[in-house]
Amino acid sequence: MLDKKVILAANHDVGSAQAMIPALKALSSDFTIYPVAWPESPAFKAFEQAGLNPPIFSGGRGNPQEIVDLMLGGGLKPSLVLVGISTANDGLETFFLEAKANYGYRKISFVFLYETWPHGWLTRPDKKALYRETADRVLAFDHFSRDEFIRHGFNPQKVVVTGNPANDDLAAMAVNKETIRKETRDRLGAGLDDTVILYCSTNQDTPENHGTDPSHPRFLGFTEREVM
Repeated sequence: MLDKKVILAANHDVGSAQAMIPALKALSSDFTIYPVAWPESPAFKAFEQAGLNPPIFSGGRGNPQEIVDLMLGGGLKPSLVLVGISTANDGLETFFLEAKANYGYRKISFVFLYETWPHGWLTRPDKKALYRETADRVLAFDHFSRDEFIRHGFNPQKVVVTGNPANDDLAAMAVNKETIRKETRDRLGAGLDDTVILYCSTNQDTPENHGTDPSHPRFLGFTEREVM
């Protein structure tokens, strides 16, 4: 028997998992956190590294609906299902949303959190329709992304600006940046006189995702190809 209410976090992509992990850790004092992802998915490793320890399902991906039914209708009975986004057709979060839409789990609250600008994901009409019609709340990271969801037909009353929980971890790292910098240089074997360059891949080759007008808030003035 679980003595706390359960929050089930279903994910597939690493970005979505990393975005929700700080919030899940904060909620773990009051709720039982139950992360789920396919063992070979990027999200599984992210959950594991954060100490959240997702279960490994026997039988692999043979019958995802059986897994979903067991978790939603069996002994787990979550009060809340938190899902991320993925363009993968067989991400577990998709099966949970389909279960709410089609198999009588409408009494369970479903909250949808995504990790970054939703443009590429919103080009998938099937995914967009499923999330739009099923999620009880959409957690947007800023008002620009909230506007994007509303433009794509999401109910404005369901879209809430929350910020990005992962940024809290970055803020904590900034306080200890000199220590982290030294440890990183040591691990790389870089000497005091060596120059170390960090390049963060950003998938910014598509102007439709980031705008071409310098006054637009998404415009960055460069593409990944130009950086390379």
